Amino acid sequence: MPHLGMSLEPRMSQECEICYQGILPEHQFPLNAILIYGYGICPSCRQVTSSLTQRDQNYRRKWRRFVKGMSLDT
Repeated sequence: MPHLGMSLEPRMSQECEICYQGILPEHQFPLNAILIYGYGICPSCRQVTSSLTQRDQNYRRKWRRFVKGMSLDT
């Protein structure tokens, strides 16, 4: 019978202040994806958010405030 094991790996990452996910550079989208995907992409960490997070009113409020404060270079 096979033996299954589990191991923990420490990961040094920061937590996003808007969606509370760990920030992983390999999961980040470009800035223009925020405007295309709306609440599906966190504007702070630029990562995909879960459907539960997208429906959270607190997240949506923080999302709008963050996006409103962004100034894109033209």
